[in-house]
Amino acid sequence: MIGRMRVRNTPFRRPVALHGIARAARRRRWLLALLLAAWSLVVGLPALPPARVAAAGKARSAELVVLPRSAAQATSVARGLSTRHGDEVQTGAVGLSGRVLLVRVPPGREDEYKAQLAADPNIAAVARNHEVRAEAAPLTPNDPHFSQQWGLTMIRAPEAWGDGARADGVTVAVIDSGADYGHPDLTGVLLPGCTFVVTPSSCGPTAAADDNGHGTHVAGTIAALADNGIGVAGLARGASILPLKALDSGGTGNWFAIADAIGYASNQPGVRVINMSLGSDPGFPPDASDRALLQTMIDGARAKGIVVVVASGNAGANLDLTPVYPASLADVVAVTAVAQDGSKPGWANYGSAVAVAAPGAGILSTLCAYSFSAKSCNHTYGLKSGTSMASPHVAALAALLLARTPTLTPDGVAATLRATATDLGPVGTDTTFGAGRIDVAAALAGRSLTLTSSGPGAIATDPAASSVGPGTTVTLTAIANPDALFTGWSVDGVFSGWASSLTLRMDTSHVVSATFAPRVSFADLANSPSGEAVVQLASREIVRGYEDGTYGPSDIVLRAQVAGLLVRAMDWEGEAHPATFSDQGTVDDGLWAAVGTLAHYQVAKGYGDGTYHPIGELLHIQAISVITRAMVARGYWAEATVDDGIIYPNVPASSGHRPDLVTFVQNAGAVPDRPTANRANWDDWNTPASRGWFALLLWQALDATFGTNTGP
Repeated sequence: MIGRMRVRNTPFRRPVALHGIARAARRRRWLLALLLAAWSLVVGLPALPPARVAAAGKARSAELVVLPRSAAQATSVARGLSTRHGDEVQTGAVGLSGRVLLVRVPPGREDEYKAQLAADPNIAAVARNHEVRAEAAPLTPNDPHFSQQWGLTMIRAPEAWGDGARADGVTVAVIDSGADYGHPDLTGVLLPGCTFVVTPSSCGPTAAADDNGHGTHVAGTIAALADNGIGVAGLARGASILPLKALDSGGTGNWFAIADAIGYASNQPGVRVINMSLGSDPGFPPDASDRALLQTMIDGARAKGIVVVVASGNAGANLDLTPVYPASLADVVAVTAVAQDGSKPGWANYGSAVAVAAPGAGILSTLCAYSFSAKSCNHTYGLKSGTSMASPHVAALAALLLARTPTLTPDGVAATLRATATDLGPVGTDTTFGAGRIDVAAALAGRSLTLTSSGPGAIATDPAASSVGPGTTVTLTAIANPDALFTGWSVDGVFSGWASSLTLRMDTSHVVSATFAPRVSFADLANSPSGEAVVQLASREIVRGYEDGTYGPSDIVLRAQVAGLLVRAMDWEGEAHPATFSDQGTVDDGLWAAVGTLAHYQVAKGYGDGTYHPIGELLHIQAISVITRAMVARGYWAEATVDDGIIYPNVPASSGHRPDLVTFVQNAGAVPDRPTANRANWDDWNTPASRGWFALLLWQALDATFGTNTGP
């Protein structure tokens, strides 16, 4: 009985970070050059000049990068590596982020120990410590005039500035070669940063000082001071830059430094955007587990609301055939370049991974002309070209969007960038320009309504417009296909109910998503009072029936089954709270973990003798209690404070469940088929609940909470 009812994800779950590690065949030798996606060109030269090409870098000898399964485990994993894997495995460094470890292993045996460490249950991912590298072309100094910043005019930045667009309060972390702290056009813009190119890494007022120039150029494109009478203007006026130096004076870094910098940025207050104007050689790396480590770090940043913007690279490559990383990873905003005439330079990478395009040829910005003899920067300006120059334009626009609408999620920002871009090339999204060239004024103007949907259905709006005046009320209606149903709205990345109509007052722009699902049917639900509730829950992947196509609505629901269902319904399934009860018995580990999670939230308390009775029956009144306690613990309901004794007066206070009963009725109405009028009794409150009745009860609680318009 225990395994027959399975519960799955609710429609209002948060995205879950990648945890699995694909174990592809390891190769003992392979090339890496994570390029600063910038073969910077002097304006007027051919798109891909015969400039210096760096020798391909190799993974560092005797080093691995290790990602523990949780930040809390990092220190203990570091201490125990030698004990678990032998004295030849030593922790070389714990990253500043507290998320990644630099591990020393015997030279020539890196892949052997990589496979061994990957099998450790305490470790989420392992990678070779690959080198990364920047390719910068010679610089051509120019007079510092805004008129030379053709890109800002093309993407309509002045129009947005005139409308008051600023990025005050938003920090952009620039993972690059550092920044010039003495540059007059960056005064007050740069926060104390960190360097990751030395071991141990360190942070301080000028720890991320630039000795290459590339990072200073990127920083100026994002946030150089405007209206100060000198130099150039950054797009994101008022933004702060957190320089994280992961690339040395030659533009070379490594996997450990980049992963650690992402993790560090993710932990810093105010950081809402990460810009990485860097990328690998096309087609690199071949080992999926190495990519998984970097993907996990990016997923962690996104889970904290940080938009990750990356350059697509400058090899003129089709990313669908020869991927570049991190541009080809999931859920990053990959940016290609456009030239002043609106074309894509031949050197700019393209493919379905590209989200949008931005100016990237002949871009004037701040520059550090580094003197190695004086060990200091000549604070100047210069022109550079490459997708490295395109990416910070998009990062700056992301900062402006987040300053205007702080509740926007990374998905919401990406959707806005795409929805408001100027279409280039073939009509619609294409593999050359993605959704098109960013348009700052369109992205920030008025009140834009960006709609997306998934599943068998569509959205209708009244009025039918993608951009409306401030304060306009828009009504959105979800229209499901036949044999399908609507399963939920998301407004700016936040679940906002499943009422089929959603009314929004457009005081700000919104990104709205709707999801639909096929109606699930069961052979034994005909004429069952719980039939529609079961279908609603099953279609939302909250419950599933038996393998023979039935649901068993009359079967008694078991306590362990209820634990599994509630944990998933409340979005607690990814948490680890071991059950401490003594009677797991034959209950599978997944349901038993759910029991532990319910106990952690004090939804289920077990018995005085330390047992839980996982295959025992659940009484009607106990079903009320566990659902109510879960809704309260999750923050969906408030506890009732007054019991007038009228609600089901025959349910005694001595049962201990009356407060939960009163809270349920206050939030969701009368118990199914048990009216509360005229001091009516609930005669079967102390009898076992069936699967169908429990589904009916749970759906009533959820629908009462999310079946109303809860949008902005």
